[in-house]
Amino acid sequence: MTRNIIACHYTRARLPAFLHQELPLATRRYVARHIERCPHCRSLYEAHRQTHHDLLRDLPHMGQPAKTDLARLWSRIQPELARPPVRQPAPPRPALLVYGVTAALLLMMILLPLSGSGGTVRAAVPQHPAPQTIIAPATPTRAAAGPDAPRIALASQTAPGARAAAADLDNTPATPEPDAGSSS
Repeated sequence: MTRNIIACHYTRARLPAFLHQELPLATRRYVARHIERCPHCRSLYEAHRQTHHDLLRDLPHMGQPAKTDLARLWSRIQPELARPPVRQPAPPRPALLVYGVTAALLLMMILLPLSGSGGTVRAAVPQHPAPQTIIAPATPTRAAAGPDAPRIALASQTAPGARAAAADLDNTPATPEPDAGSSS
């Protein structure tokens, strides 16, 4: 009994391919033998075969109009084909209008300043105030008060006609010179 159920499932799964003759020869023979022996599979095969024949007979005619409907439809189409096509003007393009107006405004912005100033264009340059003169504070200098005590004096305290010595302008104390007589 289990063998019969397995054989029925195998045969039922291959019935559509059996009807369309798409099975290999050995499988086709096995399915045909089972259909001859099993009444359930035989009735299922007969139902599939009848549906297959009905579809083959009726399907090619589905969606096909009657001859009178086709003639009436064609009689309406032919006069429309004989007329020349009417060209309608293209609607105006808003982008071209916007570009044209923009170009005109730019041209006016360039030419308008040239028309009033005799051909030269002057740019408005900001005027900055002149820098103020800064008076530097007096620089301290070294005055010669004696070799032992360095004295610092301001450079502005030197006499107007006197020339300041290099040692006077130096802020560092003078280093004592070594004695010429002493040898080290």
